[in-house]
Amino acid sequence: MTKIAIGLDFDGTLVSCWPKQLSCLRTAARLLGLELQVNRIYNDKRNGMNNRTALSRQNISADHISKIDEFWMDNIEDQKFLNYDIIFPGYTDMISYLQSKCDLHLISARSHPNNLIRQIEQLRISKSFKTINVVSPSKSSKQKAAIIEELGLKTYVGDTESDFEACKLAKARAMLVHSGQRSPHYLLEKCGVSAYPNFFSLAAEVIDVKHGR
Repeated sequence: MTKIAIGLDFDGTLVSCWPKQLSCLRTAARLLGLELQVNRIYNDKRNGMNNRTALSRQNISADHISKIDEFWMDNIEDQKFLNYDIIFPGYTDMISYLQSKCDLHLISARSHPNNLIRQIEQLRISKSFKTINVVSPSKSSKQKAAIIEELGLKTYVGDTESDFEACKLAKARAMLVHSGQRSPHYLLEKCGVSAYPNFFSLAAEVIDVKHGR
């Protein structure tokens, strides 16, 4: 029997993303002698802001904002920050179970593919994916859409409006979670869909997609 093929995002969907992000921003600020209100940045970014916009609400200079954002771009995929990524509790077993029912294809936006491969191997989930695909963060939606189409995926699970747009371009079903980058309110407002709390809460439906649910 042919398995159903499902596409999965990585950051915020399968692993935590905020400890890494906030640590990177905090480190950049402290190198400049600054302390950030990281809880506010978390809330602002969850509600759609990028780094620069969120930092502009921190009462710091434009020059410091640029330097912090540049540090982020250069270092967010460094191993010392990737070490903050932790697979959500119970997901290792769940992914293994899903892999027995579905062909799982990982599609992640990263600038350094080798670091992602190493990270997935360290988390001991690399064998659960039929393919591992990496796209450019600056062209995420279009490149993810192309891979979704190429692999013939009918469903893709992600946590951002960019993931939703990729599915829209590829004419695939977007299943969004709010365990990662964006809040449920923002995803509803931006994409017009209700996001699931996490991947656990939609796993059963992922398997049943082949039945038209």
